Amino acid sequence: MGQGLLFPIINELVMSTKFQFLPTDTPQSTRHLYYGVVISSFFLAWFIGSVYIAKLSDSIGRKTAMVLCLVGAMAGYAITVLSLLSNSLWLLILGQVISGFTTGNQPIVQVVIIKVINGFKRSNRTLEVLNPQITVSLFGFSVLLKSIIKPKYYPCANGIIFTLQSLK
Repeated sequence: MGQGLLFPIINELVMSTKFQFLPTDTPQSTRHLYYGVVISSFFLAWFIGSVYIAKLSDSIGRKTAMVLCLVGAMAGYAITVLSLLSNSLWLLILGQVISGFTTGNQPIVQVVIIKVINGFKRSNRTLEVLNPQITVSLFGFSVLLKSIIKPKYYPCANGIIFTLQSLK
């Protein structure tokens, strides 16, 4: 579940009075402040968590760190759902912080991609021309294309990265 899915939901919950997530007499300026805190707490925790999760993966292993991040993200999303059921702003912020912190696994994924790419380079199979940073950027571009292109064309978006990787 990405944060892009939650933005409109959190906006309606915090800013609107019809859902009564916050008391109806809460001033609009306070609602704006709470909305900013909820949204920024995820990204601040992501920023901080990426450093700690990357260090943790060096000591316990990448696979274990990835599983830990997935479990943490699941716990964060469960707390977020619980906050919606109980109309608790502080549980919502806590859920966002936990899921943001455990979303910090992106550096691990980038390292794994670079290791796989370097393995391909050593075995003379692919990527003699492309360096790992360009390939990671192209991978990110293909993920972006997947979100833009209609679902029935996903194989086309996936094929871009593999076509670029097979260049010699």
